[in-house]
Parts: sequence; C-alpha cells; structure tokens
Amino acid sequence: MNFLLQNILFVLLVTQFAYPQWTNQNLVPDRNDLWSTFFINDSTGWMVGSSGFIKKTTTAGNEWFQQNSGTNLILKAIQFVNQNTGWICGEFGLILKSTDGGTTWDSLQSGTTQHLSDIYFYDTDTGYVVGFNGTILKTTNGGSVWTNLNSETSNDLLSLDFVDAFIGYAAGEVNDTSSVIKTTDGGSSWIDKSSGFPRTNGNCITLDFIDANVGFIGGGGGSTFFYKTTNGGDTWAMSGSLFQTRQTKMDSTEQLSIYPYGGITSVYFKDSSNGWFVDWSSGVDNIIRTTTDGGITWNTEYIAWGIYANALLSIFLTQHGNGQAVGVYGIICLKKESTSDWSQILSGMMDDIHSIYFIDENIGWAVGSRYGNPDKAIILKTTNSGKIWKTQMETSAYGMNYVHFINELFGWAVDSDFGEVYLTTDGGDNWNRNSSLSCCATSVFFVNQNTGWLTAKGSSYEGIYKSIDGGVTWTQKSSINSSSIYFSDINNGWAVGVGGSILKSTDSGESWVSKTSGTTNNLNCVNFYNSNVGMCVGNAGTVLLSSDGGESWVSQNVNTTEKLASVQFTNSSTIWIAGDNGTILNTTDLGNNWTSFTGVTGKDLTSLSFVNEYTGWFAGMDGTMFKYSIEPPPPPTPPVWTNQITIKDASGTELNQVLTFGQHIDATDSIDASLGEYELPPAPPPSIFDTRFNLPTNPLVSSLIDYRDSAETNITWNLTFQPSSAGYPMTFSWDSTAFPEGTFYLKDRINGSFVNVNMKNQSSYTLTNQAINSLSISYRGLCSIMSVNDEWNIISVPLLADDMTLSNLFPSATSPAYSYNAGYISHDTLETGKGYWLKFGASQQLQICGLTQGDTVSVHEGWNLFGIYEKDIPLSQITTTPPGIVATYFFEYNDGYYIADTLLSGKGFWVRVTDDGVINLNGGLLKNEEEEKLLLADINPNWGKIIITDNEGKSTILYATDKETDFSLYELPPPPPASVFDVRYSSETLAENISSEKIIQITSENYPITIRAEGINIIIRDRIKGELLNEELTSGEEIMLTNYKISSIEVSGKLTRELPISYELYQNFPNPFNSNTVIKFSIPEEAYVTLNVYNVLGEKVIQLVDDKLDAGKYSYNWDANDAASGIYICELRADKFVTFKKMVLLR
Repeated sequence: MNFLLQNILFVLLVTQFAYPQWTNQNLVPDRNDLWSTFFINDSTGWMVGSSGFIKKTTTAGNEWFQQNSGTNLILKAIQFVNQNTGWICGEFGLILKSTDGGTTWDSLQSGTTQHLSDIYFYDTDTGYVVGFNGTILKTTNGGSVWTNLNSETSNDLLSLDFVDAFIGYAAGEVNDTSSVIKTTDGGSSWIDKSSGFPRTNGNCITLDFIDANVGFIGGGGGSTFFYKTTNGGDTWAMSGSLFQTRQTKMDSTEQLSIYPYGGITSVYFKDSSNGWFVDWSSGVDNIIRTTTDGGITWNTEYIAWGIYANALLSIFLTQHGNGQAVGVYGIICLKKESTSDWSQILSGMMDDIHSIYFIDENIGWAVGSRYGNPDKAIILKTTNSGKIWKTQMETSAYGMNYVHFINELFGWAVDSDFGEVYLTTDGGDNWNRNSSLSCCATSVFFVNQNTGWLTAKGSSYEGIYKSIDGGVTWTQKSSINSSSIYFSDINNGWAVGVGGSILKSTDSGESWVSKTSGTTNNLNCVNFYNSNVGMCVGNAGTVLLSSDGGESWVSQNVNTTEKLASVQFTNSSTIWIAGDNGTILNTTDLGNNWTSFTGVTGKDLTSLSFVNEYTGWFAGMDGTMFKYSIEPPPPPTPPVWTNQITIKDASGTELNQVLTFGQHIDATDSIDASLGEYELPPAPPPSIFDTRFNLPTNPLVSSLIDYRDSAETNITWNLTFQPSSAGYPMTFSWDSTAFPEGTFYLKDRINGSFVNVNMKNQSSYTLTNQAINSLSISYRGLCSIMSVNDEWNIISVPLLADDMTLSNLFPSATSPAYSYNAGYISHDTLETGKGYWLKFGASQQLQICGLTQGDTVSVHEGWNLFGIYEKDIPLSQITTTPPGIVATYFFEYNDGYYIADTLLSGKGFWVRVTDDGVINLNGGLLKNEEEEKLLLADINPNWGKIIITDNEGKSTILYATDKETDFSLYELPPPPPASVFDVRYSSETLAENISSEKIIQITSENYPITIRAEGINIIIRDRIKGELLNEELTSGEEIMLTNYKISSIEVSGKLTRELPISYELYQNFPNPFNSNTVIKFSIPEEAYVTLNVYNVLGEKVIQLVDDKLDAGKYSYNWDANDAASGIYICELRADKFVTFKKMVLLR
C-alpha cells in the first residue's frame, strides 16, 4: 500500500479558494474573559475581553466575526453611539476608538496609566471614562483630547452612567467616603453621596440610572448587595424582597483579574420598567434575574449551578428583547426576542464534546460534558451550520457519550455515567429520559423510529442491547464489551470494542458473530459505506478496512500512533478519521493514499460528522469545534431537453444502449465528451444488429448520443440502423411528451416521401420497408431565451407555447403569477401580451418556444401591465391607436421601478393610457406630437437625486427639484405585491418639488435602509414620530435607517447644482454617427427652448425640444433610424439666442 502524507498548512487552507477551509466554531477558543457586551440595535453588537479580544455580530448574535483591536491588554468596557462610532477602555489607560463599526481601532492618548473600568459617551463628542485611584476623564471632541477631572476620591471607580449631558454617577471601591459620587455639571464637580449608602466595604461593580433620580447599584465583597435609589443617590434601599433573605457570604474565590468581580456584576435597564442583572453569588452560581416593575420585584430567568460556574460579567438587552450575557473564560448566554429563556452556547474551554451528528448542512447536535463540581452532561444544537451552538439540555450526569438522529425530529443520546437513554421527537426542544442501563453506555444507533441498538462497556452491563420500541425497553443481545455500533440497513450491523473485538450481525442484531480483527488494540469506532465496504479505527493508530461485509479486515498504514476515535465514509472511496492531538486523516481512494491535515488544532478530537463530500465537522475536548468545507465542483449543466429513441428488429432484440438526443447549452455538432458523447467504431457486418447517430461532421463520426446547441431552432438528427438476421420490421419508440415547443417529425432521407411521422402525436413507429436503413428526426421551432433575476421579476411570455400553464413555462418559479386589472390577480395559465409579477429562487435563463403573435398589444384605460413578443422594441418605434393615449413614462422593474428606454422581450412593463386602444410595435404609424415628446423625454439632468437602497442592494432613484412643474408625467405604477421592495413619494410619483416637505414611502423587508443625496441638500424626518433623523444631508452624503418601523419619511431641501454662465450648443457625440447620437446644450437662465434637426434642403426632420426650460445643462438623444445618410443641421433657439452645429450621419 502506498502512503502519501501531506502536511497542509492551516493558513493556506483558509485563504486559498481551491483548498478546504477550516472554520473554528468555538466563539472564544482561547477562553478569554469577556468583560463587556454592547448592542447598538437589535442586530449589531460587540463583545470585548482579555488579550485584546473583540468580536462583532450583525445577526443578533447568530454569527460573530473577529475584529482586530491592535493590543493584548484587557478591554474592560465598550460603547457605540451609532453603527460606526464607538470606544473601548481598558487597563493601563487604554482607550480605543473606531469610526467604521470596529473594522479598525485607533489608540487614543488618555494621559493616564491607571486601569480604566467603564466608559460612557453622551454623543459623538462628549464622553467620560472612570478608573482606578479615583480617575475620571472627559472629552468634548470624540476622544482626541482627554481632561483629567477632580473626582475628590482616591477610591477605585468601577462603573459610570450619565442620564443627560450634565447629570452622572460613578461608583466603585466601598469605604467610609466617596463610595458613590454624582455630578450635575457635566463632571466639573463631583458630590460625595456615600452618607446615604448602606455599605462600608466591598465593591460597587455596576450601576445603571433610569433617570436623574432612579438608579441601581450592585456589587459584592463580603456579601452580595443590590440597592435602589429614588432620590438621586441621597438614600439607598435593597431592590426587591429577593435580597432581604439572601445576604450570602462571598467565598474567597481567587480573582484572576486586576478588575474585581463577584456578587452583582452587571445591571441593565432598557426602560423604566424592564431590567436585568447578573449575580455570581458565593462564587458558585450564575443567576440572571429580571424585573418588569422597575425593580420592585425580581424573578429568576436563568441559573447555572456548581462551584466552578464561570462568572457572568456583563449583560445587555436590545429594545426588542434579544439578550446577551458574557463572562469569565468566554462564557456566553443568549436570549431570543419574546422569550424568557437563556441558553449557554459553545464558547471557551469548559465543554468537552464527545459526539456530534448533523442531519443536513444546517442542523446538528453535539453532546458531552460541561466542567463543574460536579460536571454536567450537556446536549447542544445548531440550526445555522455550527455558527452558534445552544444548550438544549444540562443534567447532573457526568457526560453524554453519543448522539444519533434519523431525521430532524427523532434522535437519541446516551450518557456515560448512568447509562441513561434520552429521546427527542421534536428536534431536541424536549429530551425525555426513556430508560437506563445503570452504567456506561458508549454509543447508540437507530435505523427507524422503533428499531435501534446501543453498546456499553466497563461494567456488568457491558455488551450490545436492542430496542424495538424507540428506546423505551432494551434487551441484551451480546455480553461482549463494545464501544461503537453501526448498521448499514435493518439487518446488517457491526460492533467494535475492547481488545480488537469485532462483532457482526445479519439478523437485525438478534445474534452476533465474532470476527478476526488481527489486532489487540481497543477499537473505538466503526462505519460502513454499504453492506460490503467498511472501516474501523482504534488506539495506537489502528485502521482496519473490510471489503467483504466485515468477514475479513486488512490493516491500513496511516503513519500515526495516536488514538483514533471516529471514522466516516462520505462516498464509496472517501473516508475521514479523527483522533487525539488534532489528528485528521483523509483518503479519496479507499485507503491507498492518506492526507494528514496538521495545524488545524492540537486538541483531542472525539467525533466527526459529514453531510456530504464537501461539508463536515470535527469536535473534541476543551470546546473544540471545527467546520470543514470545500467548494463543490459546479454541477454539470443539464440539457435544455432530452429524449431517447429505442430501436428493435423483428426478433425483439434491443440495443444495449438506447439512442439519446436533445439540446444542451454547451453542445456542438461534433463529439462532446463532457456530455457523455463518444465516437463509435465502424458499423459491424450485415445481419449484426446496429444503430447509431451520424453527426454532421466531416469526416463523418457516429455516436449513441447527439446533443445540439440549445440556441438552434432548425435541427436534423440522422440515424442509421441495420437489423440482425431476424430482419424487418424495425420498431422505433420514444416519449412523445418529452419534446419542447416546436415540430418534430421522423422522416426518411428523401424529404419524408415514405416516412413522415409527427413524433408529438404518437410514441412509436414500425418500419416495414426493407429499402430504408436510415431516418432523420427533423426539428423546427421558434424559441426565445429570457433571463430572470433572483426574487421578484415582471415577466411576459414572448411566444405562444403549446402549453401556456405557469408550471410548464416557468417550472422553477416560486410564486403565483400576478397580472393587474385595477388590482392584482393570480393566474395558473398565462397569455402573451400581458405582464406578470413572478418570483424565482435564483437568477437563471429560460427558453420559451412557440408561435409569434404579431406586433400589437391591447391596452385599456388606466394602468396596464403588459409585455411584447420575441423582439426587443426601442421606444422610438412605438406608436398607439388612437394616437396620444400614453400619459406616463414606460416603467420597468429591476429591484425597483425605473424608466424604460427599450421594451425587452420576456420582460413586463407598466404604462398608463387615457383611453382603450393598442400599442403598435412596428413603428409604421405617425406618432402624436405630444406622445413622441413623452416617449423620447429624459429626466431633467439638473434635478437632484434621492437614492434609497435596502440591505440587499435593491435601489430606487427619486428625483427632486425646487421648482413647480407638471409631475403627472412622472406618476409611478401601482405598488408591487406585498413585501416587494418599493420606494415612492406619497403623491405616487417619481419626482417632486421638495422646497416644502414631501413624504416618501418605503416598502422593504431588508433593513437597514441607506438614503443618499446627490445634487441636493435635504433634511429627513421620521413621519410617524416627527423626529429629525439628520441635521442636513448634503450632496454626496448618506445616512442609514436601522429601525425597520420607519417606513415613511418627510424630506425637504434645495438643489446644489452649478448653473451655466452662457448659452452653449455642444457638438453631438458621436459624430459622424450611425443611427443614434447625443445632443447636449446649456442655458444660463430660464428660457423657451426649441431644438430642431434640419436636412441640407432646410426641411425640418425632427423637433427634439419645444418647451420652457430652467437654467441648466440638457442632453437629448436623436434616433435617426428613419433618416438617410448625409449632412444634418442642429439648431438651438433659446429666446433671442440662436446657434447651429453640423452633424454627419453615415450608414
């Protein structure tokens, strides 16, 4: 056996696209102490801690990414005032600032080396920091300069809070004086409030004030305390009855930090009624308590018990109720909106993972033990591919050994202490203890909801057990000490264990037969690909392979002596192994060669789980959890359509391979090996059965498969055949329903004189004419390729197909089709000439084949959602009957409404007309003069733009002016179906005069929303609350709306354009030109303007402008498709100003 050992550097694996990526899914793998967490809104937050640790989330804690603080010091507290601007303070006078949401952090000069404990910013300029030895610093310029304030105390200050720009409180080390201090003048002076404080020792670790009078202080040292004031700190009393009977003596737990903790470590109120605090009392239990009545009563929401429970140090709740608490050694607890349940997640090094199991790429479970006194058995679950693992169950057993699921609902877990078997039928939301062996269960495996097996070792209960009632009762089937069990189906199973033991069952585990392993090393895990091919692994680098169903086993050389704990097949030849000291092995050729992945981790790995060849997880001790992923190869593009024709002679003999033909986007007329085509050798002698396609190549080649280019609509497939000695008749069979739109005929080679079969009307043909040994399949069709985007589109059907049902035309659509007739109507069958809203799950190209439908589209008075046919139509070619009925621009939808300049085949468009009539697509009729100006008009280039974009990049441009004009031209179509992105003025227009306040309505499910101004300065106000959202948004600036409740805003402003200083007519571009050219001019003041084009005879060819225009620069397009080659004169008249330019049209 060959052995290939590749030491693949971890850094390469995570940076090269072609290599696997290993993602550490433990949020705090180095068990940093987490001192502070802060959220700026319901989605975006940060947590900071020791050794410069920072992580950020933009998904409400469901996913976190590392940020670089640039320091290894303790980061003690963090605060942001908006999504971009925030500060951190820490030990040795450290203050950091970010203006880009934490992507980069700048170190500020604090002017002190004292340890800083807490930070508070009132706005982007004014902020405060407190620290040891009475340190209080203030800045009024965002942190550029800090002033050391006189706190009148030398006590260590640990916590800080301000209720407005002037009134603030600080607290910390408790003694006879200055335990609590207050300022009413923005920090210029500080008042000692200790006389009313009931403590004389310990530490005030946390404080939070609801207003100038009502606040809370918590701490510890000697005993836990939690007090409330209602008079601005003059007097303090215990908050709630909870603590009147709970003055617990603090243990002398060793403090592992320069910052004290113990007792009440963090308190947070999101409003005057709702608050939370964390309590690490006696150095034993972590408790989270909440109040809904302003601290009169407190209820317990979470408790983690045990002598070694890690202290929670900081808690934060968003306005919608998402919560996070963090603490010592990287402990993190999460709370979801609208629940009172907190869940500790996988973080730090306190959890040993013994087994993992994934049911798909998103959902998986992990079981193991959580460090404590005593240790606790845990079950964790992820629903987002391992980014977050939440605790589902925590019990007093020593640890869970194994977990197994048969689908996303039914699963089993066994513990190693009492041999208890737990069952869930709801994906782990609830786990029920079904039964117990009293000791030492090692693995469990079920093939359905009822039938399963488990193994046990190291006690009088060792062996193999079977259940036929879902794990309620178990019957011992073997007494041999076993560690792992696997069944390839309900009958065939294998178990491995101590001393190289291998057992096999072929009767559903009723009886077990021992097999020779060739080793005395303990075997720890067994896995089979099917009933024949399997592998088991064990101590001292033992790897055994079987290819005969476990009857015999061959040792594999994997070049390691580490204990190997887990093995899994991902296909018939690819196997993964995990073991101690970070051992990860992989083979892609059934063990002939092995790859070792070094540098991923040095921890002992206990379990692995793959859901396919490209995605898997490795778990182990000290919270180890890594995800392996590699980009799968692109799937082969399926044919646009395919069919098969089966040929028999009189004997009924069938060719071993039927003939396959069709159309494919990658096909050519010659051999396409990537599509399975291959060249056949010459035909055999007569009387030997043969059939083949002859491809249209020179020289001629033959194949059993013949795909042609999907864009072709006129194809002939030629096939030849010869019968065996049985002779004629020859029978040809095919699937008459598998053809696309168009005509398909089976013909003889003399233009169908003898054979001419419509293949869509019948599915077989019998040929009796022995003179015919070749036939052709003739396809004629008109097809149109149309592109659709992910999510919502407005589409139309460009050709009349045989089957106009939605499921036939657009099988990948994910919504009904909605047309419009004074309201939206859903359809199962579509029509040509109409537009439809339709949603797709991905961007793609679709082919529609059928008959053309002419060159007119019917419209009715009001708004029309319509489509054209197989050819794109420039608006310059469009007329209407009766003339002049078009009242608005033509609008298209591309993640927002836009003015169209060309009507595209396969797309849908909006237009409002003033009367029933038709749209003529052939341009053969004269346009109404006003209608022509409308169809060719452009948005005034001097108007300002308000660009509104949602979080998925969907965008709409609204136009703004400060002059009155007729905005009816800019009336927008009806709003899209519910929840589809849409932005418009409340006047239902695309443009408005915003010299006075105008309302903009926003429809989007994807906040935050970005608002950008171009060519205009605007003021924006929340229409519902009336709150000002910005001082002034100047041209080129943008703001972000994070509050999804703001769906209506008021805007006002003024244009910032630079006006021309003279009248100018610029040379057209391009010049000379072919068909289209652009003419630009500028006017320095309001004027009545005409822009005309004349031929050399002085005859007016077209009038492009005839209107009163504001001062500014203008651009117009001349579509000269109907003009002859030659010289043309462009004339600009603006009041008394007249000028000309010569233009050359070349065909």
